[in-house]
Amino acid sequence: LRNHQTAFFHMPEFEADARARGLEFVPFGEGLPISVKQRFHQLGELESAAAGQAGLALIVDIAEATLRSAAEVMRSWMPDLLVIDQMD
Repeated sequence: LRNHQTAFFHMPEFEADARARGLEFVPFGEGLPISVKQRFHQLGELESAAAGQAGLALIVDIAEATLRSAAEVMRSWMPDLLVIDQMD
């Protein structure tokens, strides 16, 4: 990519998936009480207001994990550019 280092920047549980696709990985946001993958699976089993509440709670937990640790990681990593999913 024109002499730029690229990496997948996400929570540690996604490292194996990123590396399996040949991507460098930079972790942040350790310490969620339950994995994001498990929470998405649970969301698929809910309906109506319960699904909405659980989805919102997941977004809040991811945002808190990001705000708690991402800035510190970025200060040491110093990326030139971030491409961020709108849900993150």
